[in-house]
Amino acid sequence: MYAFIDDKNLREMIEKALICYLFYRTMDNNRFLGIGFSEYCKRLEFKPLLNTVLERVRQLGVDIFKDNPDKVIEIIDEEFSAII
Repeated sequence: MYAFIDDKNLREMIEKALICYLFYRTMDNNRFLGIGFSEYCKRLEFKPLLNTVLERVRQLGVDIFKDNPDKVIEIIDEEFSAII
């Protein structure tokens, strides 16, 4: 991974993959029980979760590759809660 983060496009792709991985590994599946897939998609249409999380990570100066993932997980949880 570290050999590729100097390339802007590859870095962004790896950042997005890491955010998706953290979302998958930390999100409690029970949070999805009260919402249908169509409704979930509608909510994401106006606030894309991945882009929103990535923007906040950058605004806060969090380095996904070096910093503890707890801050990114916290951002994911906050943004997901705002959508759901």
